Amino acid sequence: MSSFCFIATEICNWKCNYCDFVKIKEPRSTNIDILKKHLPYIAEIIKKLGDYAVHVDIAGGEIGLLPIEIIQYFFKTINVPIVVSTNGLFLKKKYHLDPVIRPLIREIQWHVIDYPRSININEDYNDDDIFINKGIVGDNSKGMVDFCEANPNIQINYVEFEFPMDKPRKKDNAIYKDFYEKIKNVMNITDNAKNIIKNRLTEKPNLRELCEKFNQTIVTDLVNERIMFCHRSQNVTIPLNKKIFIKRIKTFPKDMFFGDKKCYSCTRLYAGKMCGNEIETYFKTRNIL
Repeated sequence: MSSFCFIATEICNWKCNYCDFVKIKEPRSTNIDILKKHLPYIAEIIKKLGDYAVHVDIAGGEIGLLPIEIIQYFFKTINVPIVVSTNGLFLKKKYHLDPVIRPLIREIQWHVIDYPRSININEDYNDDDIFINKGIVGDNSKGMVDFCEANPNIQINYVEFEFPMDKPRKKDNAIYKDFYEKIKNVMNITDNAKNIIKNRLTEKPNLRELCEKFNQTIVTDLVNERIMFCHRSQNVTIPLNKKIFIKRIKTFPKDMFFGDKKCYSCTRLYAGKMCGNEIETYFKTRNIL
């Protein structure tokens, strides 16, 4: 199963140490010419994939910093339910209530904290027709727990402990075990969110191994017109065009990182349900693309 993540901007109002975009000296956003060049054929391909395309999201950077016309064009052209990833600025600017954008929002993943920062967490942005999925993301486990306990009225639907980009981690299980011990008794973190972390304790010690085997997320950088092999790292990329986009879906990379030794294990993991051989077999036996 394929998951599609579209990077629409490198610009962000936060500077998180677990984000590769922070290192970009002159961050930029996509523009309408780039979108018109690529989105029509991408939308056509996603439509052909049907249920095989299990997830489509738009992210950055912070997409709340984009002109609304850019986001409108993206939503209208892709024309499938889309997940929005934001630190809250997208909501603060009421983009989610725009009549063009609103009908195509599948859900909003609102990172309500990158400890100790947050945006208007007590303001009600909810809408009857839009699911706002509130979660905490950060590299300070104690701070994340402190935030939850200080805001007992906020239900936390997901938690992501991120590893700083400048600190390679080899023993992920030990870190996750410590994190799970901190969150398991926090009342306003949902059981599902806790179980996701708990389940990772039974996985292989190095999450990179799982990423290399299962990651079928197609990360499309609409700023630099390229496909990235990792959501967090810009070290390995290929150019973006229709032929390569289709090939990337149909052919699983044998080594996603091509010997990149700078990869830092992270919580992104894998979005797909199949490993490389299964994906290639799937496309050989079905005339999808």
